[in-house]
Amino acid sequence: MVLESARVDGYREIDDRQDPTASSSIGVAKWQRYISPDGIRQDTATVYLHSLLNRDQYPNLHVMLKTKVSKVLFDGDKHTTGVEYYSNGGDSRIVVKKLAILAAGALGTPQILERSGIGGATLLNSLDIPVVSELNQMGENYQIPNIHGINLAMVTLSDTMPLGSSSDICSVQDFPIPWRDS
Repeated sequence: MVLESARVDGYREIDDRQDPTASSSIGVAKWQRYISPDGIRQDTATVYLHSLLNRDQYPNLHVMLKTKVSKVLFDGDKHTTGVEYYSNGGDSRIVVKKLAILAAGALGTPQILERSGIGGATLLNSLDIPVVSELNQMGENYQIPNIHGINLAMVTLSDTMPLGSSSDICSVQDFPIPWRDS
């Protein structure tokens, strides 16, 4: 309903709000989220991680609760050799044999990489962190995208979206809402 109203008023539908090559982010887009087959909203851990942990085919996948990664460890050839972390009141290390995946979000990942020696040399040197790889833009220019939702009052239950489908949202700056009552 919201998407159709916006289209009628000349706003374009944005397929991918994360597309950095888009000429403009002004328009409308569907809210992207994970829905179970029975219509229940789920988070990423429930959808992906829990199912893997419950299978015997991934014996090398371990999740550690109440644990904070301090830094990624590298050898002289800049290959990842392990992860240093803090848990249960002390520092520990895990040796990585093949692969380490760092997924600490938009704010956490740059912090961990900088503590690991990946980032601007001036900053790292001022903190006595050995430079593994100089990337001056590490952690710079973080921007929060503007997302504005519209709450609607439905006249009848049939006006709502079917259970399990995406709700519509607007993702724009200063989005005029011509169909709103004054």
